[in-house]
Amino acid sequence: MRSWVSVSWSTRRTPGMEHAFDLQGKTGGVAGARAQIPQAGRQPADTDRWTVDEGRRGEERQQDEVARPAAPEWLLELGLNSDHAVYIHRGGCWNAGKRSRGTDETTVRQALVGGGAPCSRCQP
Repeated sequence: MRSWVSVSWSTRRTPGMEHAFDLQGKTGGVAGARAQIPQAGRQPADTDRWTVDEGRRGEERQQDEVARPAAPEWLLELGLNSDHAVYIHRGGCWNAGKRSRGTDETTVRQALVGGGAPCSRCQP
């Protein structure tokens, strides 16, 4: 009779490779990644292309953060026919529906007087 032996496969990675593709890691950014990529089986031209692409992506992310408009302070959730506000929410309310749009405080006051209900979750 044959006895089966369970083999435990090691999940341990190659030492030092855990940060190979992490630009913020402790390996020294892109230079550290360049030093470790040959261990991962990449060619130097691929490494250079990857480095340039990562730099461009990082710049684009920073530009997106700067260009992003500020979140509105108030949200009006409109009815199905979009002629009056059904609910009034604070800017970051998780319960705001798809038909919500940002607005200013004077419009919110008018909506409350006109019959709009305040959200029961964010309680504006």
